[in-house]
Amino acid sequence: MQPGSDVPLRVGETGEIYIFGPQVSRGYKGQDELTSTKFYTLELHGRTGRLYHSEDRGSLTADGKVLIGGRMNNRETKLRGYRMDLYEIEKSIMDHSPEAMLASVQVVDGSLVAFVTPASVNCDSIRSRLMEDVPAYSVPTNIHAGFRASSEYKWEG
Repeated sequence: MQPGSDVPLRVGETGEIYIFGPQVSRGYKGQDELTSTKFYTLELHGRTGRLYHSEDRGSLTADGKVLIGGRMNNRETKLRGYRMDLYEIEKSIMDHSPEAMLASVQVVDGSLVAFVTPASVNCDSIRSRLMEDVPAYSVPTNIHAGFRASSEYKWEG
């Protein structure tokens, strides 16, 4: 949905992920205040049901898959005087690099760094595509291919 609203987005647009349907609980036991901020009753597509506000960012693909792009509130950063959304840079890498399976953009020692898998990804090609798609200040200084994510989704060299 559009951030801060209950308006569904079109396929491919990025917004907040809400979970809707009979699987959504009534809320957190004994935590009425928290429940009131995370759970709603809403009519959607002609059905009334419970809705859970996950606070995750994502988009819906044409074939019905949900691409999860991290938390809504922790992927924006300011670097060298420019505000940028790390998720949007990651999304650009994935959108324009069909060979990429996973991309993570981080600020490391004051520089923007992208980690991409698999090892066969062409980092120069990714950089060229990013230069066409995002502002120059959003292009990572370094792009590393072939890193593995651990079971806790932390990067391993």
